[in-house]
Amino acid sequence: PWVMLKLGKAIHDRFERVQSHFGDITTMVQEHLSGVRIVRAYRQEEPERERFATMSAGYLEKNLGLIRMNGLMNPIFTLLAGLGAATVL
Repeated sequence: PWVMLKLGKAIHDRFERVQSHFGDITTMVQEHLSGVRIVRAYRQEEPERERFATMSAGYLEKNLGLIRMNGLMNPIFTLLAGLGAATVL
């Protein structure tokens, strides 16, 4: 149970960070779509494109971390179930 609680909390925390980062990206895109004339007027297309690419890469890394943590769950639970069965035997 202790391992399940720790792993569950870690997965939940990572999921919250992924969702928060996605919200940040969505907010940035919405701001730029509503202010596209200002971005163009000040010729900031390339810096904003780079900023979006950086944020997208961060989102990808956070998602991969969450996927790795989720991928650990099944083997760990299988191991714990096997150890429990071995203990009973």
